[in-house]
Amino acid sequence: MRSYIQLWATSKAYEESLTRDTAVSPDEIREYFATWGWNYTDAAGRQLTFEQASTRLAVDALANKKFQLILQNRAQSLKREIIAVNGDTRYKQYMRWWDIMFGIEVPDSLQPLEVDTGS
Repeated sequence: MRSYIQLWATSKAYEESLTRDTAVSPDEIREYFATWGWNYTDAAGRQLTFEQASTRLAVDALANKKFQLILQNRAQSLKREIIAVNGDTRYKQYMRWWDIMFGIEVPDSLQPLEVDTGS
């Protein structure tokens, strides 16, 4: 549980530092409403206009922008770090040896991980 709390606190601090200075412009709010406006309805189920939904739009647009920023940063970090990942394990090596010795086909999931470095 302690490890989970430490991971959560670290992740939260990372997200906050990454998105601290993020803001949305009026144009971005309008663009957000154009994309997600169907999701804003009143209690009777009628779709709200931009003006009717404006109290919630700025908060939602900012949250969406922060989320996209975190996803983009995560994707870039994963792309950088995937090169260091070695997906070959002792079990996979053993199964490939079994294939060599006894001619039993090894599934693709047990083959060594091939990383596309983008070059």
